[in-house]
Amino acid sequence: MGRWLSLYEIVLDFHSIICYTTLSTFIIMSKKFYNQQLKAQRLSPLVVSHVKELLSPIDTNNERSAFTVRINTNADPESRDYRAFWNYQSRFTLEFVKALESLIPQGLRLVEYDHLNNKLSLERV
Repeated sequence: MGRWLSLYEIVLDFHSIICYTTLSTFIIMSKKFYNQQLKAQRLSPLVVSHVKELLSPIDTNNERSAFTVRINTNADPESRDYRAFWNYQSRFTLEFVKALESLIPQGLRLVEYDHLNNKLSLERV
């Protein structure tokens, strides 16, 4: 029969197994997600143009250098376009922001768009 292992030996072996497992999983995961980071994001020009049509004009009559604006649509609340607008806002965020960026007047810069709260942060250039 063998001898009893001390708690230190058990913990040390367990720790080395966990570290090895975690490190090998990390390396595999890194290789898996490495290719995804290099893919260029493509946006749909059709969605961008439709969002531009549905956006109501952005209110920029604020005198502060940095301000926040809520985004809204000019579509009727009971129409199909109204549902499409909010669908674009929640599911096609890249296209939505591209449309917003193209509608911002000269002299203003897009700082941030918070799609969860539907707030657009702008600052004067």
